[in-house]
Amino acid sequence: MRNSLIDFYTACCETDKSRRVFDESPQCRDVVTWNAILASYARDERIDVMEDLFEEMPERDVIWWSTMIETGLKCFREMREKGLKFNEAILVTALSACAQLGLLEQGQFVHSSMNSVKFPMSVSIGAGLIDMYAKCGCIEMSKKVFSEMPRRDVWAWNVMISGLAMHSFGKEAVSLFKRFISKGLSPTNVTIVGILNACSRAGFVNDGRHYFKLMREIYGIEPEMEH
Repeated sequence: MRNSLIDFYTACCETDKSRRVFDESPQCRDVVTWNAILASYARDERIDVMEDLFEEMPERDVIWWSTMIETGLKCFREMREKGLKFNEAILVTALSACAQLGLLEQGQFVHSSMNSVKFPMSVSIGAGLIDMYAKCGCIEMSKKVFSEMPRRDVWAWNVMISGLAMHSFGKEAVSLFKRFISKGLSPTNVTIVGILNACSRAGFVNDGRHYFKLMREIYGIEPEMEH
């Protein structure tokens, strides 16, 4: 009943009344109650209060994180519409949010915003774009961004290999891994997870065993649960 009342007042844009119901019986709050009041403040665009609630919330579920991320993306769009400048940290955070929620349109908006002001393609932004496009189903755009990056670090190679694996491009992932090694770069445990995943999806059993063996013997990486 209490949660339904909060939802009702939220739908009526009565955030203060939603909060009054929320505050009446603190001992009766559950995850649904917290999500409902957060949604109310999100609709009211009162981010400062949402941040305060974050500190108080005893547990955070997927719905809570989705609410916070979507609110942040909305703020990014409004910031662009008002002509405010953004920095690398904002772009990387926004791209990560789009990747986690599979919000392709929002990710494309972030990308186009960056291009519109000729924002430089840093390694972190490039990796964020590759990851976002791969997780949103646009592996060709991931490959395009990767090929156009002026400089790449291990993380950029990792997300590209993992993206190819995710879309069952096993042969391309193995080829890219070999290019990675030929450039004198050292794989991390994440790199190995990516290439093993690629071999698994493509049915490359012998290759997978080969890389699993090299992981410990050549690269000094101890197998973990992911491997």
